[in-house]
Amino acid sequence: MDSANNVSEPKRNGYLKLIPEKNLYELREMNNSMQDILMWEKRNVRRAVLFILVFGIFGVLIDFRFAFLGIVFAVLDGRNQFKKVSLVYQQFRFERQLQFFKFARLLIPLLKQTGDGVNLNAIFIRLVNRMPHDIDKNLLQKLITDMSYYSEDFYPFEVFANQMSGSENSVLFMQTLFDLDQGALDLTVIERLGQIASKEMMSGIDQIIAFKERKFSLLYTKILMSVVVLMFGFGISIVVYQIGEMGIFF
Repeated sequence: MDSANNVSEPKRNGYLKLIPEKNLYELREMNNSMQDILMWEKRNVRRAVLFILVFGIFGVLIDFRFAFLGIVFAVLDGRNQFKKVSLVYQQFRFERQLQFFKFARLLIPLLKQTGDGVNLNAIFIRLVNRMPHDIDKNLLQKLITDMSYYSEDFYPFEVFANQMSGSENSVLFMQTLFDLDQGALDLTVIERLGQIASKEMMSGIDQIIAFKERKFSLLYTKILMSVVVLMFGFGISIVVYQIGEMGIFF
């Protein structure tokens, strides 16, 4: 069976064709509907058209090079929007990994309290109300339900790992938990589960550090937009002056 973490490939038509596959996947992973993504891309296109039109007018009235600048700014702004999506997605993934780590920290002490047999279903039921967010409660409740349908299958555990975190460590954690539930491993493996959970957390910390470092790369965009505002004001003043010289207003 395919993992539920893999978002079904939407039909790429119209505005959606303008979005790189990587960014479209990231937007879908962050639970954005296709309608929301479509509206977001339409706003991007309208902004690009506005750049081109405004600087095109400057090009006609002042200097043709303004028209070229409009195209450049439109392209740079579009690229910046896609970079923002990737940055937000990295933060989203870190937050999901953090929630999985919290789940593991809640789970491991309960496992240690069990005797010879491990009843994961009962443990998960005890955990549901301890989950801090509704989305995580729903994922755990879905896992409990799916475990009854796939009692000897790793599939529901894999789905939970992918939807909760999506990292290799989370899948490994749930694989070990599944083996424990099936009796393939004894309770000594609980310490291993703790180590896997710690690796998951460290991986998330590394990602957020990289995320914060990349935020500095957006500085050039802020500088660029400042230049655009200044040039826009400058262009407007020249247009008004030229119209005044033609005797239309003054």
